[in-house]
Amino acid sequence: MVDTRTASRLAWLLALVIAALLAAAIALLILGIGTPLPEESFGFKGWGVLLAGVLAIAGFLISSRVPSNPIGWLLLASGVGTGLQELAQQYANYGLFTAPGALPAADVAAWITEWIWIPSMALLALHIPLLYPDGHLPSPRWRSVAVVGTIGAILGTIFFALAPGDLESTPGVRNPFGVDGAEWMRNVGDVVMLPYVLGLLGALASLAIRYRRARGDEREQLKWLLLALAVLAVCFLIGVPYWTLSGEGTTDIDLVENILVLALVAIPAAIGIAILKFRLYDIDVVIKKTVVYAVLAVLLFVLGVPLAWAVGGVVVAMSGEGVYSWLFAGVVIGAAIW
Repeated sequence: MVDTRTASRLAWLLALVIAALLAAAIALLILGIGTPLPEESFGFKGWGVLLAGVLAIAGFLISSRVPSNPIGWLLLASGVGTGLQELAQQYANYGLFTAPGALPAADVAAWITEWIWIPSMALLALHIPLLYPDGHLPSPRWRSVAVVGTIGAILGTIFFALAPGDLESTPGVRNPFGVDGAEWMRNVGDVVMLPYVLGLLGALASLAIRYRRARGDEREQLKWLLLALAVLAVCFLIGVPYWTLSGEGTTDIDLVENILVLALVAIPAAIGIAILKFRLYDIDVVIKKTVVYAVLAVLLFVLGVPLAWAVGGVVVAMSGEGVYSWLFAGVVIGAAIW
């Protein structure tokens, strides 16, 4: 059993690691801000900075105060993975597109982004919902969901990392660690990801069951996370078949990509809001009110701005009203969140 002081130090260390990764990523992002990226690139520039930052905040709040609960450590571990992914992405972008040849091993950085998202998302969207909020499975029978989803994630990571040929997210850059003659690995990788997706859906079901049984503040603590996971599940159900069957990556469904990013960010943001607004783990008791309100405002801003951006984009596409549509969407979504 880790004592509170040791846990606090470890939480600080992991949070600082995430901060260092993001600082380096942001520096490279700024240097290459005007460089267009391949259409196959996932999401928008810098989305990993947003996600890793919220993971660090929520993870630190829990792990430093309630070290016996694995939720905080899972959030921090996912934050480290996401921070590494973002740094690798920006390193590859700069070394391959902004200033080709200026950085060594840019192809290795691009390779990292090809597979590291799988274990990071497994921690965030599979294991955390199964264990939230008390750190335990709803019942032993849910262990099979965790096992199936984890096996799918491990196999998917291996096959995506070793598939030969061009990297899916960086066309024209060959996998430096691809297994020659094993072109079948990419197709098999798509297939073995299905148990992973089933695990994500199972995790959503477990949270829905907890929500139905909960009362009072506990329902509020679960509500936002359940909503985020439901949106994430819809994105997967739309995106995975398309990406797998079309072989065209994510080029044609940018809106689904961006909503998926929003749902990922909403997972740690929802947990942070549950901590600070609905007294999850009673952490707010040991934090000064000014700090509580400041962190809560940041989390709500982080959750609200991308949502306003996504909804505003739809409004703009439908109405063509430009700035006014974005402003309207921001006001509506901000009011809904508060």
